[in-house]
Amino acid sequence: MLSWYILSLGNDPTTKYNYEKVYAAPTCCGTEAICAIRAFDDGHNHPLISEQLKFEMISALWNNSETPNVRLHYSGREQQSLSIVCHNYLFNTLVHA
Repeated sequence: MLSWYILSLGNDPTTKYNYEKVYAAPTCCGTEAICAIRAFDDGHNHPLISEQLKFEMISALWNNSETPNVRLHYSGREQQSLSIVCHNYLFNTLVHA
């Protein structure tokens, strides 16, 4: 079952330990940075961040539009979040190809 997780620690939205599990759909307001994601639980109350979810996160940030599994909010650090997600996704794709 998919659960919602709010990005509450650190700046890297691709690190599962930076998320806190919530038991209701979060209300996020904005279009600039990752606020929350919906993913399967890893068994320790952290999200399993798949390659598909990373791609959805990148798409949400590039299009400034939420997706079914990614909620956004306003932040002064939007460029930093976008760079981290894109860098990590591309790095992991190249390393594991």
